[in-house]
Amino acid sequence: MSELRRGEYRDPSLVLAAREMRACAGCPHERIYQFVDTAQAICALGRHHGRRCDQYGKRQKRMTTDAMEIDEIDAVLIDWYEWSEGYAPALGYGRADATCRGFKISRQWMEYDDLSSAVDGQLRASTGKAVEPIVLGLALHHRIAVTTAVRNFIAGGVVFRNPRSPETQDADYADAKRAMMPALVVKGLIRGKDRKQL
Repeated sequence: MSELRRGEYRDPSLVLAAREMRACAGCPHERIYQFVDTAQAICALGRHHGRRCDQYGKRQKRMTTDAMEIDEIDAVLIDWYEWSEGYAPALGYGRADATCRGFKISRQWMEYDDLSSAVDGQLRASTGKAVEPIVLGLALHHRIAVTTAVRNFIAGGVVFRNPRSPETQDADYADAKRAMMPALVVKGLIRGKDRKQL
C-alpha cells in the first residue's frame, strides 16, 4: 500500500474504500493505452485519470457501442486490424538471396520478452489471416463500420468517424458482428457465448 495521508490512520479496509471512492476504477471511460512494452491507464474523455469526475459511470451517446466495452469479437477484430496495418508491400529488390531467404536463427538465445513478443506476433498473424476473408466478405458499409469501430477501440475513445454514414455506425457495426459471428465460431476464434450481447 502507498504512503498514508492525513486522516488515513484507521481501519485499512476503510482507507482502501475511501481511496477507491476517489479513483477511476470501474469507469466505462477508463482505457489502458499500451505503447511498446508500457501500459498506462488513461481517460477516454481526455480528463485527468486517477481522480473521479462528474462523468464517472455515465455513458456517452456518441461512443461506439455506447461505452466501448470490448467483447470477444472486438478483441479478435483488434488483432486482425493490427496485423493488417503491419503489412507493407516489398518494393524493389529482395534483401536476401533466394538460397538464404528461409533461414531462421535458433530461438534458444532469445530473451523471454523477445520470445513472448514473437509468439504474440505469430498469434496475431494467424488470427489476422483467418479473419481477413470474413471481413472482406461483408458489405461495404459493414466493412467501413468495422474499421471505424476498431480504430476507435485502439485509440481508446471516439477519434474516428464513419465517413459514409456516421448516424448508423453503431447499428452497422452490430449487424456486421452478427454476420461474422458464425464464421468466427466455425474457425474457433470465439466461443460463441456472446449472442445475447449483440
